[in-house]
Amino acid sequence: MRHIWSILCRSSQIDKETNNLSIINVFEQLGITLDQKDHEKKIATVNIPIDYEIVSLWVKDTHGKKEKAEIILEIVDPKGKILKSFMQTGEMPETMRRLRTRFRIQGLGITLPGIYIFVIKIKEDGKRDFRIASEVPLEVQLNIAYKNPTKN
Repeated sequence: MRHIWSILCRSSQIDKETNNLSIINVFEQLGITLDQKDHEKKIATVNIPIDYEIVSLWVKDTHGKKEKAEIILEIVDPKGKILKSFMQTGEMPETMRRLRTRFRIQGLGITLPGIYIFVIKIKEDGKRDFRIASEVPLEVQLNIAYKNPTKN
């Protein structure tokens, strides 16, 4: 299977009549505001309650042949640490030429500000190793909300 594109978005919808895909709220940057108390606790990972998806389009070069592959998504922090890993199987029957895959994810663990990379890897049937198909960056900015002390 050949990778065409991958995109990070809030959600996607497939029209039942046309099978067309709508990608909703693509994002390349995420601004997060932490409470001063949370920031001072020096928590290793802050979990952000956000739903999002990685949507990919794959094609096969050979028509009339079934193709199957394992697809892995790794979320990597700015220091190169793998925070989460997800796997799914992609399968294209003989008559299919294109395949869309969607990783639907709840929550994002943030370790520090910077560029997070969503690495998409694939291993086709009959192959030994995974290969990197795509890397999608997400810039995370952290802001600290300082509270004014109350005056008596």
